[in-house]
Amino acid sequence: MLLSSIKQKLEELYEEYEKIVREMSMLEPLQGCIEYKYVFNKIGKKYYYFYLRRLENGKLKSIYLGKEIPEWLMKAANDREKLRAYKNELKRIEKQIKTIERMIRKSVRENKNKNN
Repeated sequence: MLLSSIKQKLEELYEEYEKIVREMSMLEPLQGCIEYKYVFNKIGKKYYYFYLRRLENGKLKSIYLGKEIPEWLMKAANDREKLRAYKNELKRIEKQIKTIERMIRKSVRENKNKNN
């Protein structure tokens, strides 16, 4: 009875793990970071301009984006945050799986020792 519930929990964890991996594969995370710089005009008013900064061929590049961040770039930034959260969730699941597998191995060893 206990062993079947442990097996069921393990199967649920594997399914959840696979689901997260599938969702991660659909993300298009941002490569680099969004920065803004400002300049002053002749009358002293600040204007902000956005840049995408990232490494290309080992060199830091700044790509001009304009006065507003494009929608696709905001989605990519959100995808990066989702990816980070998914990675943390995968670590949590992996830890639970290892714990359950360790419990199963221990139980099997104890049963072998009882039978011998």
